Amino acid sequence: MKTILKKLSLLLLILATISCDKDNEKASPTNTATYINFSVAGNSKNGTFNINDDDNNSNQNIIGLIAGEFASVEFLDGTQSMSARFEVPAATGITEITDTNPYGHNVGFGFEDIYLEDKAISVHITEIEFDNMLLLHIKGTFTGTAIHNTHDPNSGEEIEIPHLVDGEFEYTNPLY
Repeated sequence: MKTILKKLSLLLLILATISCDKDNEKASPTNTATYINFSVAGNSKNGTFNINDDDNNSNQNIIGLIAGEFASVEFLDGTQSMSARFEVPAATGITEITDTNPYGHNVGFGFEDIYLEDKAISVHITEIEFDNMLLLHIKGTFTGTAIHNTHDPNSGEEIEIPHLVDGEFEYTNPLY
């Protein structure tokens, strides 16, 4: 399941990179509070990263939707070759998302050179509004451990490299 989601995230990142900007003539909403700010600390990736909504950037795509009891938000930035994805319960509160979670909740961070997926990440949804399948607004914070799955260069065995992640996000649908 996570392999499919990683491939979908990569596909969306590629589509965001090659998307055209023919719709830029439409009026831009003035109330878009859409961003993700986060830090990563680990052996494979370190730093502070952000994706801020920019209606004038055709290499950026930020998507939010409701699928049953899940809220899904995908932040894609082709200019930075970076993405972040959250699939969490469509309700306020704290959810512990682990690599063994049977409910399909996921958190992931894609970079040009690596992909980090949830190992044990707490997501605190502080605000959420939706109408059927349309996610109107979501805001939250997250902290925990994400892993980079790779192969040991000496033994060839698969290893998990842990990374600490911490940040905040907000998505406001342009129609809201």
